[in-house]
Amino acid sequence: MDFKFHDLNVHYVVEGIGKPVIFLHGWGGNQKTFDRIVPSLINHYTVYRIDLPGFGQSDALIKSFALDDYTAFLENFIRKLKLDSPILIGHSFGGKIILSYLIKNTDVKKAILISSSGIKHPLSLKKRLQVAWFKIRKRWYIYRKDGVALQKLYERSGSEDYRNAGLVMKETLSKIVAKGLQQELKKIKQEVLLIWGKLDKTTPYRDALIMNKRIKNSGLVTFEEAGHFPYLEDPVRFCYVLKNYLEITD
Repeated sequence: MDFKFHDLNVHYVVEGIGKPVIFLHGWGGNQKTFDRIVPSLINHYTVYRIDLPGFGQSDALIKSFALDDYTAFLENFIRKLKLDSPILIGHSFGGKIILSYLIKNTDVKKAILISSSGIKHPLSLKKRLQVAWFKIRKRWYIYRKDGVALQKLYERSGSEDYRNAGLVMKETLSKIVAKGLQQELKKIKQEVLLIWGKLDKTTPYRDALIMNKRIKNSGLVTFEEAGHFPYLEDPVRFCYVLKNYLEITD
């Protein structure tokens, strides 16, 4: 199914019966990443899995999005589909969208964040110098209209996600990463379950501890042997935790 947001067609899949649950995937992913999890819920909940704008089968972005744009999309999706107090489940980038939503809205009562992004750490001196040098070269190549050199600069710079993204998504990722939410987490009053891999190198475990401390009504479940994808690395235990939290007894 498709949902219209501004001029974009946003793909989503609906399965099951009962109260609504919305899944949001991480950066570079799509709704299929939750294939092994959804079957444990659909006899008790109506599950909505979304390909976020710019990902999966949804339309590519025409211009870059900021975190507020993705938050506005989620607000729009819930309102237009008339979903009453859905449970939100998000991994990594999807979790950050949910955090932003919870800070601004009170209609959701429960959320589950899996290895969520949202904590921005100060850059080391080395990293700050690298970023400054990148910006200088970028401006120079743009000034000289040297598209080949600019493209090579993009290809060699940043994280793997950044290198693999097109220009619009590079700008989007930069905006998303730049937005830290740690100072606003205390505004969240809803019940939040944090699920984290202790070996996570993408969103390190210390981020989970910060969120757990700052979000008043939060709990933390740690997967000691997992990294950034605990729901894929240990799906049996993950489904057990999920069903227990959502009070599914079969």
